[in-house]
Amino acid sequence: MFFGADRGDQNLAAHLLSAIGKDLLHPPASVASAHALQARLEVTGDRGTTVTVNQPHAWERPRLPVPRGWATALLGDEWWSLCAAAALSAEVTVERWCGGQGARQRLAGLRPLADIEEFRPSDCGSGLRVSATLDPAHVGTDFLFPMDLAELNLHDPDCSVSPGTGHVLIRDHRSGLAAGDVLHR
Repeated sequence: MFFGADRGDQNLAAHLLSAIGKDLLHPPASVASAHALQARLEVTGDRGTTVTVNQPHAWERPRLPVPRGWATALLGDEWWSLCAAAALSAEVTVERWCGGQGARQRLAGLRPLADIEEFRPSDCGSGLRVSATLDPAHVGTDFLFPMDLAELNLHDPDCSVSPGTGHVLIRDHRSGLAAGDVLHR
């Protein structure tokens, strides 16, 4: 798999969260420089996540309706780890917004389930939000996100960039757990 662990490996969940966090902290050069974005990686359930990133972009609202298909999926291909996680998911919701305009799309894996729809974002900036529920058929029935999210490593071994204004805030919303935020810079 893309995440350095195979299906059924007890470390797959930690590797997946680390890969997404690394991608957010060290985005592709076409998106932003390393340590420049502010992102939130939330664990919403044993197999559920929501990623929100203040991705600056000059994004134009798509003309609606947009035909279904990967070429028109809002997820795009600049976030490889989110695309790979979406491919392993039963349900995915992608939202992009810029300048008070927003577009939302529901996917099953990478397949659009519905047309792109407009929404009014509460954030006036620009960004991306991806919510996903991983599919046990793809990740295994024993897949659970780790309890100790502070142990995740979000830095590449050869990262020489000084901490900047960017960060990844990891938040666990699973019930029965002490809600503790972990901030990575």
